[in-house]
Amino acid sequence: MLVTVVIAAVAALAAIPRTAASAAGEACPGGGRLVVNANGNYSNSADYGADGHIWALDTARESIQMWQIGTNTYCMMRHDNGTFTSFAGVSPEGTGTVRAGVTGHWSGEIVAVIQGTFAPTLPTKGFVGDFDAKCDQTGTCLGPGFNAGLYFSSITDVDYLTFSATFAGGPCGVWRQSTKGDTGDIVC
Repeated sequence: MLVTVVIAAVAALAAIPRTAASAAGEACPGGGRLVVNANGNYSNSADYGADGHIWALDTARESIQMWQIGTNTYCMMRHDNGTFTSFAGVSPEGTGTVRAGVTGHWSGEIVAVIQGTFAPTLPTKGFVGDFDAKCDQTGTCLGPGFNAGLYFSSITDVDYLTFSATFAGGPCGVWRQSTKGDTGDIVC
């Protein structure tokens, strides 16, 4: 699943239909006017396994850079670096099970072209704050998240150019995801 590492709000962006117009971003990242260069911290954000189940909660520092590359067209580069804590249940790749409380480090990157109406609700530069998503294993999130969607009043298209994430679970294994497919798992 392409967007499993990202928080639920960005995962929802994947449901927006892809159009040929988003191909304008092939020169990403950069190539236009930098309109967002922000970072924030988030905690208790649901992390989705390959089949869509929630297997862990993430805490991370996220940086978002966004360039305007056309009319209502933006290239976004997002970096996340943080930790995870598992729930008991199906492992992230689904090859086995993982016990509750497995912790580890993870990092990820997304480059995407977003088409929409730019209307920031957060500062566009510097540190924008700490966000507690307050998610549980069912995917219910009661708190705010930090994500690129907070910079748009509407989004009509998202084209994910690259996606990669690595979850290192110590003796339980390493799970890697990318636009080219998943490898490994966290099983113990």
